Amino acid sequence: LGMWAISRTLSDLDAVGALPDGRALTQRQLLLEVIRLRPSFSVALATLGMCLARSYHGALKKHTITLPDGRTLTAVELLVEAIRMCPTNGYVYAALGNALCEDDGPVTLHDGRTLGRRELLVEGIHRSPDCAFAYNALAYIASESKTVTLRNGATMTPRELCLASLHLRPHSGASLCALARTLGKDEVISMGGRDWTKRTLFVESIRVNPEYASAYFGLGALLGVGEVYTLPTGQTVDRTGLFVEALRRDPNHAYSLFMLANELPDGKSVTLPGPRTLNRKELLLQCLEHTPSHVPALSLLGKTVLEERQPCVTLHDRTWTPRELLQEALRIDPT
Repeated sequence: LGMWAISRTLSDLDAVGALPDGRALTQRQLLLEVIRLRPSFSVALATLGMCLARSYHGALKKHTITLPDGRTLTAVELLVEAIRMCPTNGYVYAALGNALCEDDGPVTLHDGRTLGRRELLVEGIHRSPDCAFAYNALAYIASESKTVTLRNGATMTPRELCLASLHLRPHSGASLCALARTLGKDEVISMGGRDWTKRTLFVESIRVNPEYASAYFGLGALLGVGEVYTLPTGQTVDRTGLFVEALRRDPNHAYSLFMLANELPDGKSVTLPGPRTLNRKELLLQCLEHTPSHVPALSLLGKTVLEERQPCVTLHDRTWTPRELLQEALRIDPT
């Protein structure tokens, strides 16, 4: 259990943690060792699934991990197996729902039920009503239908779901960021004895959790040309700088990659943490590698390849012509 606890302090599968005996193991190695020692510890299996899903969100079927017993599983299969081992843990249902993208479709569980993203998150809340991140994830999905009905019959709007999450975790950067997304640009909401706007919620999210990438992206998207923001470190950054800060925390943050590509002048490149210098096409390819259904990125990549007079580009182990990229964008979103 000590190795599992150390693994939970690491930010991604390749981050390294030090053991008391002096060994240095990555999060991946720590979790696999816990599973080897305790094959029935469903929480370790679920944690590995969540970490794998976070690392390759949007491309879950492509990336796998081999367990000590020789099985090679995807993130979805790891989480489904964790549910089989402990079907009463609502957090795992919620983690599976949060991991899925719209294109992934529903998942069949070992009890024969076939559940989609929304149903998995609702099931997670039903079994573990204190699962704060499930409310946030459900709010994101519910934004399209305006409301969602829980298993207890309660109907909630996305904003009510976010407020429920904040009630459970008042200082959660993710919950503050989720609530910000439900507000209009100039809308004000009263909470905790003070008024909040979209911008102040993103700023507060960064304050309470400086490592939460989506808060930097959200604030960057609000800033106009010439506007700047001073980070908690004292560094002053503009809109582009905030997108870069998001990528410093999550190198595959799809929305930040797309916004940088969209706003990059023709023929220019941007230097990201690493360091790595990417042009518009490279930014879009990385965005789509992890989020294949990102329609604006598909469209912009098609136009970029066309403008560069290239016959095709390689993405997801196949070649695409500009026309095929634009057709794929229309297939996903005909509007």
